Amino acid sequence: LIRILHPASFVDDPSRVVRAARYGAQLGFDLESETARLAGRAACALDPTNARTQAELVRLLEETMAPEALCRMSDLGVPWLKGRQELEPRAMATVGAAQRLGVEQQDRAGALLSAATSVSPASLGLPGPLARSVGRAARGAAQAGVLGPSPRLSEVDAALDDLGGAAAVAALAAGCESVAAWWPDRGGAKMKITGADLIDAGVGSGPDIGRALAAARAASLDGDAPDRDTQLAVALRAARSGDEA
Repeated sequence: LIRILHPASFVDDPSRVVRAARYGAQLGFDLESETARLAGRAACALDPTNARTQAELVRLLEETMAPEALCRMSDLGVPWLKGRQELEPRAMATVGAAQRLGVEQQDRAGALLSAATSVSPASLGLPGPLARSVGRAARGAAQAGVLGPSPRLSEVDAALDDLGGAAAVAALAAGCESVAAWWPDRGGAKMKITGADLIDAGVGSGPDIGRALAAARAASLDGDAPDRDTQLAVALRAARSGDEA
């Protein structure tokens, strides 16, 4: 059992609610009955903008058992978390997606917290990097709803390329399976041509270069231009169509 040392423990430091949930999930322990009652009272007013609470939340999100710890916080009545019935499957799907993509810890944490919260990212008042990850994850989940389960990789690239790993995790967890195929090549790994190649082929510098390379990248991602010659042909067509316009 996890037991507080004195009745004002959660009053003195409300972040202990987060710590109790983390320890309970980590060790498989339950809260002693009076501790649970007082933790529930404190949880109802737990302020995510409080620096100590944020620090404990960041530690929680780093743990492998973070989904269960978040569920325990939800069970205690933390108002800015979804209920366990909704939170648990979302959190588990997010952890699984993060493992499949091999993203950095910050992206995993942002996507996990985004999946768990019932409020807008801005209202959490989180520190800069984590706040950005949570916001990007929310945008990634929204894009998944637009894209559907099996969009073309070029469509995934256009929707998620600027949003980073947290968005990719959230989109994959939301059911957009094409993200898993897109992620390894998101940086243009399959590209065989550069802007210099287009200039050598007679394309003028400026926006035509960017448009042509984007067209070649999209074709490459979709498997329509796997080698240098086909990518160059696609890029030159795109450049010419821009000239005609």
